Amino acid sequence: MELITLGILALAAGLGGAAARVVARRRRAKKIIAPQLPDPQALVAAVDPLAALPLRLGDVVQCGDATRWPDRGIVVRQDGSLHAAIWLSEEDGEEQATVAMAPPSHDLLWLVRRPLALPPKAPNRLEIDGMLLDREQCFPAELELRGEVLEVDEAGVFALYRGSAGTSAVVLQAGGTFVWYGERIGPGDFDNLGQVERDET
Repeated sequence: MELITLGILALAAGLGGAAARVVARRRRAKKIIAPQLPDPQALVAAVDPLAALPLRLGDVVQCGDATRWPDRGIVVRQDGSLHAAIWLSEEDGEEQATVAMAPPSHDLLWLVRRPLALPPKAPNRLEIDGMLLDREQCFPAELELRGEVLEVDEAGVFALYRGSAGTSAVVLQAGGTFVWYGERIGPGDFDNLGQVERDET
């Protein structure tokens, strides 16, 4: 009888040990983190940082009843990293600048060229059309010209200004002083129509 009891106890102990090992293995398995698949957009951005912008050169963009067809531009980098792109177009003799900011921003700056006399150093505050704008960013920038952008050096100073009611301005001092003024528009306020061939007829 004692032998049978001892056998049962040994069997129970063996089963208990096996069960404990199974539980331990399951707990270890839960600690193993499944490998994260890379974000396709992040991979594209790593190859071509401009692909991460809300607007690329050649894209047609529409805001309300206005449509712009940027055909040249200035890529702005700070310490080698993409900061913004100033995509230029022209309508009725007026130079338009649609500025695409690098992520995490998804906004566009919907601007037009303004003749404005400025000191050699970008001031802390601008006044345009009676509106005051405060300087938000100012840094030495490396500039990459895309298309026929004349009069602009390959290095200069980029300054971004913001005012009330969504007004914005960009000042670029690079072989000359360039000022564009307008408004900031969010992703829900514009439509990127992609690469669309312009009908010149």
